[in-house]
Amino acid sequence: MEPVEQFDEALGDSMTPQSEKTPREGERGDDSQESSSPSSAVFRPQTCEEAATVKLDAIAEGKNVLIRIECVNQKGYITKIVTEIEKLHLTIGSFNSLPFGNNLLAITISAQMDDEFYMTTTDLLTNLRRCMCEK
Repeated sequence: MEPVEQFDEALGDSMTPQSEKTPREGERGDDSQESSSPSSAVFRPQTCEEAATVKLDAIAEGKNVLIRIECVNQKGYITKIVTEIEKLHLTIGSFNSLPFGNNLLAITISAQMDDEFYMTTTDLLTNLRRCMCEK
């Protein structure tokens, strides 16, 4: 069993999305759509050498985004993640990181979309994954 799977088992799947539906390209929720169901995505990449040890989840509703990252604790990950989120025109409202065991890290981020934010949750997770794979 992979470390991230053990981590999921320990925490439970409280953030597992009920629907894999994401907004179409270029769409994002606005004030008139806040009563609709949230969009969400789960990204399990296969390209980076750490792919088996990273899990990214995101849920977007209206202008709010909740991101959960489970990864191997490596120096510089938190800085990379915060920098990338700010580059993507998201304003971080809450950031929590929790070491789990000897080498796992659970990160939960609550952010708000700026007016310049234009991507789907899947695109957001792709960009975060790409920044985590960079050396």
